[in-house]
Amino acid sequence: MPEDVTSAVRASAPTPAPLAAARRVYVAIETRSGPHVTPELALWWRGRLWCFSARTTLKSRLVKRRPQVGLCGFVGDDAAVATGDASLLDAFDPSTVLDALPEAALSGLAAGRWGLRHLPNVAGYALDLASGRLGRDGLTPRALIAVRPAATAVLDGTRVVRRDGAWPGAVDDPGPDLPSGCGHGGRGRSGGTREPGGTSEPGGTSDGTSGPDPDLGPVPERTAELTGDRRRCVVGWSSRLGPLALPGWWDPAGSSAQVPAALFRLASLEATSPASITLDDDVRPGPGGKHGLVVRGEGTACVGDEEATITVDAGKVTWWDGTDTGATAQLGPAAPSDAWGACRPG
Repeated sequence: MPEDVTSAVRASAPTPAPLAAARRVYVAIETRSGPHVTPELALWWRGRLWCFSARTTLKSRLVKRRPQVGLCGFVGDDAAVATGDASLLDAFDPSTVLDALPEAALSGLAAGRWGLRHLPNVAGYALDLASGRLGRDGLTPRALIAVRPAATAVLDGTRVVRRDGAWPGAVDDPGPDLPSGCGHGGRGRSGGTREPGGTSEPGGTSDGTSGPDPDLGPVPERTAELTGDRRRCVVGWSSRLGPLALPGWWDPAGSSAQVPAALFRLASLEATSPASITLDDDVRPGPGGKHGLVVRGEGTACVGDEEATITVDAGKVTWWDGTDTGATAQLGPAAPSDAWGACRPG
């Protein structure tokens, strides 16, 4: 093996524990309309995050042209984010192997380790395929994706407890200039002062009103119901480092998401950006047990001391329910007042 390949193979990036331990990791890619975040079954090994993606998916197509990706993983109350370059290894496209020789040298062992780690899902895939639930999509060849993080951060609640790599800012930097309508002190509709893991005030938002109900159009009922409960979510945000996947909590009362404000300072993020919010659930092993949705549009961040309230203007929603997928061009009326959780004065 050439010396440069050998040294690259042996290189190991700092391992953020939540990314190493998480079985599902959220991967952010940059599309023409902004970041797009979806979950993947993942393996952390040899300083890289490994996952599979059908070679016909948007993720596989874009990684070849725009390798910058963002990562987010959860373990309990801890979360980790990372940004770095991804390599696509497609057995049907030899050029991808030549473009990523260090990853290609590890790909066989990585695929085997990934299979052992996710054996219940591999068995679930086989059962779904045998039952016909996957249809022809179940036979689509998969490509292996390897991500080498350039910058990582570990969070305990809203606090950044460890950072590695070339982040452009610091957690004690001033936050971004606030957009109009965020209210005093950067508080959005949800107040921005809730304790990590806390719940919204009963009956709606901090100004005493109920948030707008998102119109999800033809999204399957069980997937649309994900927006009705407080749950973990992941926010996609564009940055100078590429697309980021930010850990957050979905607030159904305000139709908005809360993410750690420290990440906005650490990554020197702008208060407005193309954005997305991803909600999903994994009810059983195999593709048929997974469903979720991604809302995309123009995002606004109302940044407080500990939390940033993220709202996304009415835009596009992409959904999946097992192997069924779809997209709507518009989420309800396009008027700014119908944005998901539009910031109002506190």
